[in-house]
Amino acid sequence: MDARIDGNLYAQLVTLHPPQLENARRNMLQGMLVDRFGLKAHFESRDLPVYSLILAKSGPKFKESTPDELYPGYPEGLMQVLFMDGRITGKGVAIDLLAKRLSAEIGHVVIDKTGLTGRYDFTLKCAPGEIRALPDGDGWVDVSKAEDSGPSLFSALEEQLGLKLIEQKSQVEVLVVDQIDKPTEN
Repeated sequence: MDARIDGNLYAQLVTLHPPQLENARRNMLQGMLVDRFGLKAHFESRDLPVYSLILAKSGPKFKESTPDELYPGYPEGLMQVLFMDGRITGKGVAIDLLAKRLSAEIGHVVIDKTGLTGRYDFTLKCAPGEIRALPDGDGWVDVSKAEDSGPSLFSALEEQLGLKLIEQKSQVEVLVVDQIDKPTEN
């Protein structure tokens, strides 16, 4: 499928801050899916297994960023993820952004229930490679592929950051596709 952006629109997009650019790209993609695929969808709440990110008994083991360490144009801070190295580094990061990143890593929704409202600097080092958790009927099983090269993501969170993931069920907004057709021609 070919999709092109008008030159004038492109000139406007390059002036946006990264979070605004991400929203603009998402809106353009949604419009294209409606136009080209006849996509009809809606959101609904479902009771699903999730992880809640909470403070461990030891408390947080990272420092709050100072105002001079924050980055203009990045309201949630900067986060670098090195998959091959098994490292997640945050600079001036809101904890809810870490929860979103963890959601992507483990393949389940992670809800921030730490109560921490500042922005923080941290480095989390765990077993490199793909880190995923899979349901096993009674909960989740860590299926990290690199067993000998560092702690699992779950252990590293508690040991290095003073955070913990606990299994729960919660209402989660999900996208339900009502209709989708073969795409129209380019």
